[in-house]
Amino acid sequence: MNDLQNHVVDPTWFDDAIELFAFDYDWYVQTGFKCDELGRRITKFDKLTIRGSLQPGKTTHQFSKDGNTDSMTYDFFCKNIYRITNGDFIIYKNRCLLVDDWNDYDEYGVRSCRLRLVNLNNYKDLKEYIEYLNGDKIRWLKLLDMKILLRIWEKY
Repeated sequence: MNDLQNHVVDPTWFDDAIELFAFDYDWYVQTGFKCDELGRRITKFDKLTIRGSLQPGKTTHQFSKDGNTDSMTYDFFCKNIYRITNGDFIIYKNRCLLVDDWNDYDEYGVRSCRLRLVNLNNYKDLKEYIEYLNGDKIRWLKLLDMKILLRIWEKY
């Protein structure tokens, strides 16, 4: 019985176990908030890379007259150097996963959290930021500017 009280767990073993199933994911971290002129709260994000193990949780299908919906959950494990918190997003196979629940403690150097699949259209700030990073927003603005310039040119 006394042998169990003094057991030592090597935390690097868990790092190796995570690394065995780890991949790099795009990680959008909340960096702050600001209010626009209408008083709406706008969230700012930074794009980082997180390395961890994403494990599928459960999938549920809900059928209704308004429309069928799917909800999916995942478990995510990473090293404790990543400070992942509620409100952060991870992108996996063009799916937007919201950090829904996380452990505020590190057990043996491992952070774990539960992710929930969300519709990106419900998070306009993040959607616009991703469009900006992918160049979609800039291309659209350039096309709009080109159309305006062509109209001005045609007038003269």
